[in-house]
Amino acid sequence: MNCVAYIRTASKNEGALTEQMEKIEEFISEKNWKLDSVYTDVGSGVKVNKSLHKMIEDAQTGEIDVIVAADTTRILRTNKIANVLGKLQESKVHLITVDNKINTFLNNDITMLNLYAYINEYEAKAISQRIKHGRRLKKEKSIGEPRWVYSILTIVKRVD
Repeated sequence: MNCVAYIRTASKNEGALTEQMEKIEEFISEKNWKLDSVYTDVGSGVKVNKSLHKMIEDAQTGEIDVIVAADTTRILRTNKIANVLGKLQESKVHLITVDNKINTFLNNDITMLNLYAYINEYEAKAISQRIKHGRRLKKEKSIGEPRWVYSILTIVKRVD
């Protein structure tokens, strides 16, 4: 069985990737599976998920039997991705998250993939909006307060 891991982090925080990998390795070890390869994406935004797209291509060509991710937020970012991953089941490719929210060995219904993808996509948009709003408020506040105060003294000499 060709088992692969998918890990992703928005930041360049090595700790987040290490933590995901440790969870996945422990999960795979408990199942007595062998990890064949790891696909890793670093960066925020859906467009930077090059390894995810490569992994999907490899799965479509029959190179992968099982994809393991630490949790749904790592792999199910959009409904589009959920639909593509759901179609992989037709090729007998299974998707499992370590937290077992997704396990296509037990349930082939892609409704759960779409549900988690919707929740994750909604939350990602909400976080983005909160960050943008906070930056906007900070910028507005800094515009209202002078950063530097210059004092110009004018001395007028009275001529009689």
